[in-house]
Amino acid sequence: MIEAYSLSNDSISNAGLSESEESSQSPYEHGTLNPAHPIPEGRLSCHLCLATFPNTGNLNKHVKTVHEKQQPYKCPLCLTAFGHKSHMQTHVRTVHENIRPFECTICSTSFTRQATLNSHVKIVHEKVKLFECTICSVSFSRRSVLAQHVIAIHEKIRPFACSFCPLAFSTKPAIQKHVKAVHCNIRPFVCEFCQSKFARKACLRNHLRRVHEKVKEFNCEICSRQFSEKHHVRNHMKNIHENVKAYLCAVCSDKFKKLKDLKEHYKVVHKRYATRAELDGKW
Repeated sequence: MIEAYSLSNDSISNAGLSESEESSQSPYEHGTLNPAHPIPEGRLSCHLCLATFPNTGNLNKHVKTVHEKQQPYKCPLCLTAFGHKSHMQTHVRTVHENIRPFECTICSTSFTRQATLNSHVKIVHEKVKLFECTICSVSFSRRSVLAQHVIAIHEKIRPFACSFCPLAFSTKPAIQKHVKAVHCNIRPFVCEFCQSKFARKACLRNHLRRVHEKVKEFNCEICSRQFSEKHHVRNHMKNIHENVKAYLCAVCSDKFKKLKDLKEHYKVVHKRYATRAELDGKW
């Protein structure tokens, strides 16, 4: 059991990282990612994360602020740093002045810009997901999220290892969220119906849809069983109809249908946690 830690923001942000990893570049900078979605004609693509831009100036600004972490503009009120002056000004308006004039007519969430509201409606309410992974057909609402998916899931690039457990992550924000939610038990979003707690608002929304609203919009084409998530249908197909046991124990060669069953097998039978390499099949 992990002892009760009182971690500061700095300690959480650096949790799980060695000194060399803290100063290393983004995992996007491996430069091995192939576009999993066509680049729109006339736009320039960042070779590190697949974000696209209309001109070289915007692309260069993106590389400097996002990948090189240059943040020369500081908020005069709280000293938070930003890569763009406009982002700092937006921060002051939204955080310190609480100015959010654009309100969603569906859920009443407010935004600082009309464009952000439009994106919110498409992604959250209309469920528009234009970017599809060519490897596994999972779709995403943003190209950058698709890029992260390819790196973490298919290329298995996870340079950020947790100090407290065997898990590793593809991005620094991902390991920070993991440490806060799992090891520090910071779960600020509470379900009003059952008091379940979640680390992210999106997880709370999914919980409400699946557990309390009983929304099941994905059907199995073979037996018509309904599921709340698309990946649950894929898992159902593999486990029930195809009887695929894709998870192999590196110690005794036992096979399992689900990753969680393999993890439990290591703990119960072999009395230890499985390593990331063992879970990924790289042993």
